[in-house]
Amino acid sequence: AHPLMANLFLICFMIAAGMPVSTAFLGEDVIIGDVISHSHLMAAMIAFSLMVNGLVFVKIYTRLFMGLAPAVKVRNSSGL
Repeated sequence: AHPLMANLFLICFMIAAGMPVSTAFLGEDVIIGDVISHSHLMAAMIAFSLMVNGLVFVKIYTRLFMGLAPAVKVRNSSGL
């Protein structure tokens, strides 16, 4: 219904999630690069949280602009 707003939100969500051209990506890279020299476990936890953050942005975007997934009807094994 609003393709301009959907595209603008997609660009904003990609930048906030750390798209490689954005300043958020630079910040994430600096943080992980510094933390990895101190603790590999902490760097892995930060990388995991950044990954989850990106997935949440995708989930929010699809829910806002693509709506809910249609309900799927499941038939039982007897075919009724």
